[in-house]
Amino acid sequence: ILPALEYARSIGLDCRGVHVNINSDPQRLEKMRKDWDTFAPDIHLVILESDYRSLIRPVLEYVDEALREHPGHVITVIVPEYVPRHWWQSILHENAAFQIKLALSSRKNVIVTNVRYFLET
Repeated sequence: ILPALEYARSIGLDCRGVHVNINSDPQRLEKMRKDWDTFAPDIHLVILESDYRSLIRPVLEYVDEALREHPGHVITVIVPEYVPRHWWQSILHENAAFQIKLALSSRKNVIVTNVRYFLET
């Protein structure tokens, strides 16, 4: 996600990282927080708890709340997106980036930008 963080820093002053906690393992969450503090100490991390392991609903609620707090502002949601080496590998990934982009497409004053990343395997 580091390229997505760099892009966020380049386009705005009010940058926030959002993590949806769908795993109730406190050790994993603490490790994620420490990693965040190491790689992005200048960006506030918001942790959203999720009932029923839903990724989309907490993000939509958070964006809607931000729109209510700042009416008339445009919010850019930057989503890191994994691009597999071969097309058939995309079947093995849940493609959360596409789901988030689709869910936010009907929101006024919301721009969704994907920052693609490629893993060498």
